[in-house]
Amino acid sequence: LALFNAGQTLKDLVEDLGRQRREDPADDLTTALVTANIDGESLTDQELGSFFILLVVAGNETTRNAIAHSLDLFTRHPEQRALLAEDFEGRIAGAVEEVVRYASPVIWMRRTATCDTTLNDHVIKAGDKLVLYYWSANRDEMVFTDPERFDILRN
Repeated sequence: LALFNAGQTLKDLVEDLGRQRREDPADDLTTALVTANIDGESLTDQELGSFFILLVVAGNETTRNAIAHSLDLFTRHPEQRALLAEDFEGRIAGAVEEVVRYASPVIWMRRTATCDTTLNDHVIKAGDKLVLYYWSANRDEMVFTDPERFDILRN
């Protein structure tokens, strides 16, 4: 119940902030969101509040998972940790990309097909539910050489 109440409080605060930014725009994310107009439509207060709840939850989970995976991988692969330490500034971006590729902080996502299509001889009809696995794509041998190896120098 406390978690629900905290989420509701955050949603209420963001909705209030959204109303303030519509009246008095600033150079920030909230203003960008509430002033965006796509096909004549803007986010409602409720949509803005729900978006921020999603942002807080998803941003927290993925960041936490990526940090945990980094600690685990660099502990299990001390040679990669040594490579990173040799040139931290030059290698950190590639190291982050490799951690996320090798141990995705998000495992899958589900989508609904919006139109009929065919993918690799499989017919997908509008309305079909699809599950896309990041781990499968991130270990694709047609894209990555030696995909089972953790390598921060991978380009």
